[in-house]
Amino acid sequence: MIRLLLVQTVRLVGELMATSLKAEPDIQIVGSMDRASATLTKLQQIPCDIVLLDVNLPDSSAHQLLREWVQHQLPGKLLMTGLVNSESAILRCLEDGASGYILEDETWSEFVNKIRAVARDEFIISPSMTTALITRIAELRQVHNIFSKLGVGNRHYAATYARQMLGEEFLKSDQP
Repeated sequence: MIRLLLVQTVRLVGELMATSLKAEPDIQIVGSMDRASATLTKLQQIPCDIVLLDVNLPDSSAHQLLREWVQHQLPGKLLMTGLVNSESAILRCLEDGASGYILEDETWSEFVNKIRAVARDEFIISPSMTTALITRIAELRQVHNIFSKLGVGNRHYAATYARQMLGEEFLKSDQP
């Protein structure tokens, strides 16, 4: 049985999802909310396997919840809903820790299949997003190669190093 918690901006959408998903024999709705702020508390009270999280929650609270989820290493998975087919929006969700995504224009069948796939630790992704992910991984790898060449461990230290180097160059150019 897949236990789902719905966190949807529009209460009506959440209720429609819950009502429709209750008809699925392998899915159980454990709750429905319209704010991310109380979600972590709710999850401590009622365990679930997947949170269907609306990316359109106010004040970027969906992304904040994703980051807190990863930081606290909470059990279960976050499946983002309400996304448009935008590589940058999808990549941001995946980089923040989402286990998958459901686009606004997907069918009910695709919606339910993605829930089941995430529950099985699988990921359904379009070929164009696969290409975008591979490109992003290559970009990140290049950044890490630069870090090792500079002898730094992260972006913060690389920025500090760059400021120091630029400062030294400016000092050299000021001297006669």
